[in-house]
Amino acid sequence: GSPVQLQPRVSNNQITGLSVSPGGDGGQAFRAAGFQPGDVIVAVNGQRANSAEQALALVRQGGGQAAVTVDRGGRAVQLTVRF
Repeated sequence: GSPVQLQPRVSNNQITGLSVSPGGDGGQAFRAAGFQPGDVIVAVNGQRANSAEQALALVRQGGGQAAVTVDRGGRAVQLTVRF
């Protein structure tokens, strides 16, 4: 399985971000990327994250590294994530 699972977060019939949770490796890559349980990706490289496919495409454009903004308990937190 994937090291990080992404699930759309929906509000008022719109995707408002991607909930991030550890995948099949038991969370090692999840924690190494800087994520915490409950994080919701709201932007990748400054662009709103509306789908897992779009988020992954933005990461690939960045050469496997991305500036990711997550909603962590109502606070915007900037992460630099390498995949």
